[in-house]
Amino acid sequence: MKEGFRQSMAWLHTWAELVLGWVLFFMFLTGTAGYFDTEIARWMRPELPPVTQRVPAPQVLAVALTRLQEQAPQAERWFITLPGDRNNPWLRIFWQLPKQEEGASALNGNEQLDLAMGMPLDARTTGGGQLLYQMYWRLHYLPAWFTDWLIGICTMFMLVVIVTGIIVHKKIFVDFFTFRPGKGQRSWLDAHNVLSVMALPFHLMITYSGLIFFVTALMPLVISVYYGSGEENQRIYFDELQGRSVQAERSGTTAALTPLTELLAQADARWGEGRAQSMEINLPGDPID
Repeated sequence: MKEGFRQSMAWLHTWAELVLGWVLFFMFLTGTAGYFDTEIARWMRPELPPVTQRVPAPQVLAVALTRLQEQAPQAERWFITLPGDRNNPWLRIFWQLPKQEEGASALNGNEQLDLAMGMPLDARTTGGGQLLYQMYWRLHYLPAWFTDWLIGICTMFMLVVIVTGIIVHKKIFVDFFTFRPGKGQRSWLDAHNVLSVMALPFHLMITYSGLIFFVTALMPLVISVYYGSGEENQRIYFDELQGRSVQAERSGTTAALTPLTELLAQADARWGEGRAQSMEINLPGDPID
């Protein structure tokens, strides 16, 4: 590393690619396929009915509420995901039941519903496209704490590879317009320059944004400095980050549920028709203070 700054960057650029490039290639490969997770999952479950035409919102909400009241009348939370885009072709409901004992996780359930019958869609269990999506950013089969660090480190080195590549090619835009066919290794290097410059904005954006996703895992002490250490303080941080309020307790009395169609109409008036994609109902059936 005595040949100069650019030569040092060339050394770092090459070895970072060779050591960690295989992980990054695997992530790009599965991520590209995982983009079509909905279509792949649909292809692997041919018994699912075709997606119906747009159904009026009151009918959709009525189906969801009927099923939620049957399955989880005492749930702490109900979630309704309305059918709309390619990622949510069917009505989906989710519920979270109260904790059974101190320290136990809340019991959850979720279903995809047939709007015609109001019953769960019966389909085979398969990872489908979601397996590829999970493979892309969590490597699926490995522990989450390990993959967070592994992918975070690989992403940081990818950013190093991009920056050092720009430094090494000081005539990067001149080289972009240079291609010498039939010159062996020189031709391959010219092709490398062309392809790298074309994809450079995308690679910079996706690498930097990927690091932002892992910032709390890679730099946990930042949270501890401002919120203190321990899981409870981390939970407070994430509640504030995601805008979650403190969950109230049931009052012991019952009240009629606010008509969801009215709330959806208000959302359509403010955001535009069809922009509302989901609803969250806390303590359903409990009066509001």
